[in-house]
Amino acid sequence: VRIESLSFFSDKERTLVVSGVSSGRDALTTYRNALVNTQVFKRVSLPVDALVGGSLGPFSITLSGGF
Repeated sequence: VRIESLSFFSDKERTLVVSGVSSGRDALTTYRNALVNTQVFKRVSLPVDALVGGSLGPFSITLSGGF
């Protein structure tokens, strides 16, 4: 997983959007699970279309919570 950009939004519920490229579905799933397991974020959202296919591809994960 290679991170290419971070966007932070300070609303009621702070939001961080992490965008990048993954080497495949397994790497992206592992990365998402690592973010969930930190228990820092209330929600970790990864669109299903980011997991479709098994090869290199772009992704965006939205993290939200009181961090």
